[in-house]
Amino acid sequence: MRLLQWLAGRLSSRGQGMGLYKRGMVKAKRHDYLGAIEDYTSTILRSDTPASLRAMALYNRALAYTEAHQNELAVGDLNEILNMLETLPNIKVEARRRLLRMQRRADTISNHQPDNETEQTS
Repeated sequence: MRLLQWLAGRLSSRGQGMGLYKRGMVKAKRHDYLGAIEDYTSTILRSDTPASLRAMALYNRALAYTEAHQNELAVGDLNEILNMLETLPNIKVEARRRLLRMQRRADTISNHQPDNETEQTS
């Protein structure tokens, strides 16, 4: 009986989307960020992916983009989560926190960049 439930879950549209999402998580854990991004993208693009799963895939893809040094794409995913009407509040809170951390990090880096005008000697 459990085998039939497992099969039904794997064959359902949510089960397929969840399978891709979980595979992306495994790849990210193994530091295969590009592979994880592919699986998260497949989850996001499925028309039958529930909004909550889509938001989680967007968040995890943003994390993978960050690890792959593709911060602009990460920011895009995080903003998309914030604009989703049906996103769970806790996912929006985490997306907002991540955006703030990324902004602080970018500000810190830009404040430590040498100013070309002060470096030039007469």
